Amino acid sequence: MAQKLIALRDEVEALSIKLDENKSQTSDRLRSIARQKADLESQIQREKLRIKQLEQTMKSQREGLASTDEMDERLAPVVFHAVDRLKEVVNSGMPFQRRERLHELDDLQSKLSAGTLAPSKALARLWAFVEDELRLTRECGLYRQTITLGGQDVLADVARVGMVMLFFKTADERIGMAVEENRKWNYVLLDDPENRDRVRSFFDSLKKQIRQGYFRLPNALPKTAEVAP
Repeated sequence: MAQKLIALRDEVEALSIKLDENKSQTSDRLRSIARQKADLESQIQREKLRIKQLEQTMKSQREGLASTDEMDERLAPVVFHAVDRLKEVVNSGMPFQRRERLHELDDLQSKLSAGTLAPSKALARLWAFVEDELRLTRECGLYRQTITLGGQDVLADVARVGMVMLFFKTADERIGMAVEENRKWNYVLLDDPENRDRVRSFFDSLKKQIRQGYFRLPNALPKTAEVAP
């Protein structure tokens, strides 16, 4: 009986130790679970805040889109009018690469009409076009373009002096200039040998990248200085 009691006491102590160990492990697991729960709750709060911020951002964007649409709706007629006005200016101005410049305006207008280009972006492109036009008035340059000479289209070298004078030279050495009379531009040949030599010298200087200096040129300024309203 004494031996059985000793064995039972040992077994009870072992079970007690094991129970304490289980209690300790359970307590550790509960603390770990509590930490995980706290972390999850913190993440949930952060996600809720992020969702709220996203909702506010989406609301602001929707309001911004609505105001942008309203602005574009008011802006479209202004852009259309500006494009038409610039077409008039290009058509009435010196005939330098007129077809290409009008094509750019036509492309902008067609995309605006089709709705593939927002009025605000069209206005930005239009402003860039105007800046290019202003740059042309400040520079001289040598180019190639098709001109109408004697009722025929001829590819010629052209020398542009700002946007006030334009001289040309064909492959067969015909030399002349663009002349405006009563708001209409024509290409005329120069008969005076001295004037032809002056224009030829001007072309040679531009080919050599000499764009500054004193040049004697025939008077190709418009004979009328009327300004469109």
